[in-house]
Amino acid sequence: VRQERQELLTRPRAPRLDVILNEAVIRRPFGGNMLMTAQLSHVVEVTQRTNVTVRIVPFAVGGHAGAGAGAFTILDFPEDHRTGELLEPPLVYLDTMTAGMYLQKPEEVDPYRRAWDDLRKKALDTEASKNMITEAMEGHTND
Repeated sequence: VRQERQELLTRPRAPRLDVILNEAVIRRPFGGNMLMTAQLSHVVEVTQRTNVTVRIVPFAVGGHAGAGAGAFTILDFPEDHRTGELLEPPLVYLDTMTAGMYLQKPEEVDPYRRAWDDLRKKALDTEASKNMITEAMEGHTND
């Protein structure tokens, strides 16, 4: 299912995907060096697409609002080209160990939006992030 969702990013009029990762995600070995190298290589590859950005929040920034939130996804929907109204209100998706959960009330979405804004301020730019991912990939290759 996740691979099918990834295919959405390659279709005409593909959605935009902006990802911010904690540096630990690229540094902490998971599944062995070969798997880490392959995964990080894939991340660098997808950043070549114009509709995908991946940025890293480095350890050096210290604490950030996203630390307490855990992993989350904000889904923003386009406007109806005829009315200018949003097709759907924003949603927050939380992928838990046992289920997925959608938050849609503004008072539920707003704290995640604030956390996202803080992460965006503290994350490296796309080029510096790609360099850090490449460096981490090389580190996993050499271990």
